[in-house]
Amino acid sequence: MTASSRQQDWLSRLLEMITVKGRLELRCAYGAPWQVVYEDSEPGEMPYHVVMRGSAILETPGLGAPQRLQAGDVLLMLHGSEHVLHDGSGITPPKASYRDELNLVVSENTGGGEPLECSVAAS
Repeated sequence: MTASSRQQDWLSRLLEMITVKGRLELRCAYGAPWQVVYEDSEPGEMPYHVVMRGSAILETPGLGAPQRLQAGDVLLMLHGSEHVLHDGSGITPPKASYRDELNLVVSENTGGGEPLECSVAAS
């Protein structure tokens, strides 16, 4: 055993112990205003979000203050708790439309404000 393998961070160690299977579920392309509500995940499922462009406000009811996510952020919901992502404007968003692509669903809206591009996946 080398020194570097003995001093791994906790996430690397966890990933060695469990089988992780990921799947991309949704590709988001929104213009503000927008909002997406996520219910509790199935047991053993950890959803994650990758913000590729724009920003989002994360609200986790009962689990702390809202947080801003920026392009490049990856959010992993370890417990699969319900959460809401939105643009922060407080304006009622237009309804999103969904279309199937080869291996994922694309969600879009007609909002004309600041764009958000993100991916939603689960492990």
